[in-house]
Amino acid sequence: MSQSAVSGAIHEIIDAINIIMPDWINFPRQLNEIEALQQQYWINTNFPGIIGAIDGTHIAIWPPGRNREHFYINRKLYHSLNVMIVSIYILFRD
Repeated sequence: MSQSAVSGAIHEIIDAINIIMPDWINFPRQLNEIEALQQQYWINTNFPGIIGAIDGTHIAIWPPGRNREHFYINRKLYHSLNVMIVSIYILFRD
């Protein structure tokens, strides 16, 4: 695929994700929700005032074509993608 075709496909996927995202990803907005999350984190981790966590990792990949290979070599000298995640506790309601 050409670079412009890939770029167009990525934009279409991002637009689709943005449409369905509010149904699946909801960050707390009300003070009582935030306080409940802080309490849940305190109970489970003993960290005060926390409502979520961010973490990242490198996922090993096969080397891409030679002209782009250098973009994917990490500090440990293997090819990878850097992946990040944001995590919050989910409070189930009846």
